[in-house]
Amino acid sequence: MRSHPAFVRSTALAAFLAASLAGAFAAPAGAAEVERGQMLTAVTAADVAKALSLEGYAADRSADNRDNPVLLSRTEEGVPFVVLFFDCETAAAEDTEPVRLCGSLVLHATFGGIVGTRRTVATINEWDRQTRFSRAFFDLAGHPVLERDIMIAGGVSPAWLRARLREWGPGLDHYAQKIGYVDPDAADDAGIPGVPDAPEEEEARE
Repeated sequence: MRSHPAFVRSTALAAFLAASLAGAFAAPAGAAEVERGQMLTAVTAADVAKALSLEGYAADRSADNRDNPVLLSRTEEGVPFVVLFFDCETAAAEDTEPVRLCGSLVLHATFGGIVGTRRTVATINEWDRQTRFSRAFFDLAGHPVLERDIMIAGGVSPAWLRARLREWGPGLDHYAQKIGYVDPDAADDAGIPGVPDAPEEEEARE
């Protein structure tokens, strides 16, 4: 019994498309192994300091009152920020002191020395409506804050981490301009938000 030409063409086309799609979505040989080898499931302060350095940011080391690392840095426009580390555990290391391995980060900037009058609830709400991947709010002292969470524990590549840090700087500069922060050189007043004594809202994140 002869097959209908249209059926033969349809069957052949379906087979061709299936083979093409399989090839398109198949990973190159060794790709999965390479990706697994580059995944980070926790980071140290040194890892993040290196990533910041590769993106052009300085990073000074400190620690909070729970002995979790803290990195102090500034954007290209001089706006200070900190990197806070959460979900941390102490891990032994050969020939070196134990290190803190952390599963998540918070990029954080507090603006306590603003010159201007744009530090309003309407301005903060507008930012949150129009902007993804960061959150703006007022802290308990009434200072504008910008934060972004970075989850490491599920597994990320070093390139992905660097991309998130790269995005943060210009966004923070834009936020600083939006709320009227125009004196980044007043470092002590405006400044690096110090190392907070683990407020209750931060304790809840762990």
